[in-house]
Amino acid sequence: MITKIASKIRAINIKKRLILAFLLTSSVPLLVISIIFFQIHSKSMRDKIATSTSQLLALVNTNMVTEIEKYQYLCGSVCINENLIDSLKSDDLSAGEKNRTILNVQDTVKSMIIYAAHTKNVTVLDRSGSIFYDLGFDGLYKEDIHRIIADIEEKAPVDSWVYARTYGGRDTIVLSRRIYSGYNTKEVVGYTLVFMDEKLFSKRILSAFDAYASANTFILNDDGIVLSSLDQTIALGEPFKNEELFANLQANSNSTNGSFEISIDGVHTLVTYFYNKNINKYFISTIPFSYINSEATAIIGKIILTFAVVVLLSTCIIILIYFSITLPIRKMTALCLKISIGEMNERIQDNKNDELAYLSTSIDNMLTQIQQLIEKEHEDEQQKRQLELQMLQYQINPHFLFNTLNTLRFVAQMNKDTVVSDGITALGELLRNTLVDKNEFISIEEEIKNLKNYFSIQEIRYIGNFNVSYDLDDSLMQCLIPKLILQPLAENSVTHGQRNDGTILEIIVRCYKGDNCITMEIEDNGKGFDTNACTQVPKGLAGIGTPNVRDRIRLSFGAEYDLYITSEINKGTLCRITLPMITHRKGEN
Repeated sequence: MITKIASKIRAINIKKRLILAFLLTSSVPLLVISIIFFQIHSKSMRDKIATSTSQLLALVNTNMVTEIEKYQYLCGSVCINENLIDSLKSDDLSAGEKNRTILNVQDTVKSMIIYAAHTKNVTVLDRSGSIFYDLGFDGLYKEDIHRIIADIEEKAPVDSWVYARTYGGRDTIVLSRRIYSGYNTKEVVGYTLVFMDEKLFSKRILSAFDAYASANTFILNDDGIVLSSLDQTIALGEPFKNEELFANLQANSNSTNGSFEISIDGVHTLVTYFYNKNINKYFISTIPFSYINSEATAIIGKIILTFAVVVLLSTCIIILIYFSITLPIRKMTALCLKISIGEMNERIQDNKNDELAYLSTSIDNMLTQIQQLIEKEHEDEQQKRQLELQMLQYQINPHFLFNTLNTLRFVAQMNKDTVVSDGITALGELLRNTLVDKNEFISIEEEIKNLKNYFSIQEIRYIGNFNVSYDLDDSLMQCLIPKLILQPLAENSVTHGQRNDGTILEIIVRCYKGDNCITMEIEDNGKGFDTNACTQVPKGLAGIGTPNVRDRIRLSFGAEYDLYITSEINKGTLCRITLPMITHRKGEN
């Protein structure tokens, strides 16, 4: 185990190892303590800020309820105005009656508005959504009116609170409710809309959170729509940009207040909320943890500065130790560079008593041995060169040999000795294919041609003692096999297969497709032998030729392909070889 760890450490250079050892033994504990301190301080500050923020949100809720009661009272006063209800119920109201009703409603509205600066408009709609009365300060687009009516119907009998932007570009929160036909709550005759300036909430009610730097406070309805925000960059009237926030609020819907942590725009943030069930509104405060952890961050900064000073001093000490280790190593490296360019006479000669001195001495001794081996190898190369020159001197010139054979064949033809002439021709072809053709693999057609030339030469010696027949698959003739793979097997049949009773030896050469391979056979009806008795195996089958064939097949194609020999006394011998089907030479298309 220790050896494996040490081996992995060796992948790092020595300077980095020393620095890493220092960091692991001294700096890392300091860093761990700093992290633990930071986490404890952060949790403590989080809990304190969450508690104080929750109390502030409760205060904001109280101020909100107090403030909006005035506007709810105004909205309710309009909704129960009997003249207005009668006028909205009437389908054939005259212009004079409508004007009297409008004046009556206007008197009610003016008498109820205490904070005129925050009431931007009051509008009464009939049951079809058309404007029956409008205070005239500002107005809404038709699609906004339809949206508000839809929200009123959805939230009824609870008041509807909807953000809307007026003609004049003012941000308003519209408080709306149904107008019923007297005490009949099933019959809706119209709607009352009270427009409140959004700044009533953002500048007055939510301003209690201005003391928190980087904090934001806003109001959401129960659909997650932003009604008001202390941060002017947040879009009003739209879902809050972080869906995870509203999802957490819904998950904690059973609790009226609480806090949780999420990431908003990539910033880790503490979210504290207060839910008012009466008006179905969320009061939410978001404070980034960068503000919560600012004090701890300042302390950590001082710790890091101290840590940097310690690291700097320690690094200086480590560098001194590093040079005491690397200077001997550099000498070894310089020696290796000289060795790489052939300078073998230099030595390190380090006489110190540490491990590096021992290594230097070992390198010096090894270099001496290498120098001796190189000198010996040089002597061996010289001897090898001399032997090659001698071998070249003893080689027979093939052209001289072929010219001589052609001369002998010409003389045999002049003397009308066809047997000798044909034998010399066959020998010349056979030698040409073996000496001149350097290809290791030849086609089956060429191998059969070489085999026929061999049989022609043997007929000079064994004239009339054997016959050869061929059973060949013509579609395989261009497939490639090792050169002269059949000749040793044919030689065994001719030389060792003949009987002594005058029977003519019959030799059959076959070539056919096997199972995903090529099968080639040479079979004779000769005297055969007992394959189980080693003493009866013919010399050719147990000598060089047949093992050479088997070794060539296995070396070229693997153990999947082989030579198989079956024989029976007085019945003959069958030699079968299996080879892969190769259709082109290496390097050819």
